[in-house]
Amino acid sequence: MRITTRVAGALLFIAILLPPTNSNSASSKRTPLTAADFEKMLSAISNWGRWGKDDQLGALNLITAEKRRQAARLVRDGISVSLAHNALKEKVGGSGAFEQRMIMTGLKEDANASMDSYSVA
Repeated sequence: MRITTRVAGALLFIAILLPPTNSNSASSKRTPLTAADFEKMLSAISNWGRWGKDDQLGALNLITAEKRRQAARLVRDGISVSLAHNALKEKVGGSGAFEQRMIMTGLKEDANASMDSYSVA
């Protein structure tokens, strides 16, 4: 999961910071990123270790008591809306069934992550 998060973060970083190109313009040619450039960007946006080596919450540390009070002040009607959604385990109409498979367990000595695969059949 760590590698996937880093790659997604880097792609978002690139998409936000790089200006759009005009394919008809000769000046729109970009030099390819090197592995060192990519690693530098990943390090710049990484949160690994931000809250200490034993932290288990990660970015949830940003949800402080003050942030919860701030969010509560935004409530107008008091309506609760659940964001939960049960996965469809069987095909329904044109919608495929959701599947999850463990494809790497992270139990190998040199492994640094485990990985799941999600798909709609």
